[in-house]
Amino acid sequence: MAASRTQNTRGRPRFPLDMAVSLVEFDERGMYARTFNGRIKDLSQGGLGICVAGMVHVGRFLLVEGELKGTRNQFFGRVVRNDYVASAGHIVGIAMEPLPKDGPVHLWLSQREESAA
Repeated sequence: MAASRTQNTRGRPRFPLDMAVSLVEFDERGMYARTFNGRIKDLSQGGLGICVAGMVHVGRFLLVEGELKGTRNQFFGRVVRNDYVASAGHIVGIAMEPLPKDGPVHLWLSQREESAA
């Protein structure tokens, strides 16, 4: 049976947070797919809960970037769940992973930094 929205399925405590973020989606092979916006709703030591307008497929990777109290924050992880809630949209659960040091995601980030310079 599926976990209810109120049931905590993470192994560590969640902390509420309301933070606007930009998300970069990469497919299962690490290839760039799209960029869109969302809001972090909660975080834990190993994951994030993010509210977005559209569906994000489980297994995809997300680079999450936003600013909180003047500090730029960057998270990376794999989508482990996507629940639709009529009042909020899609709630995406991300299990955080280290940012890749090579491969397509690393290459995409390097090219973005070069073009910004």
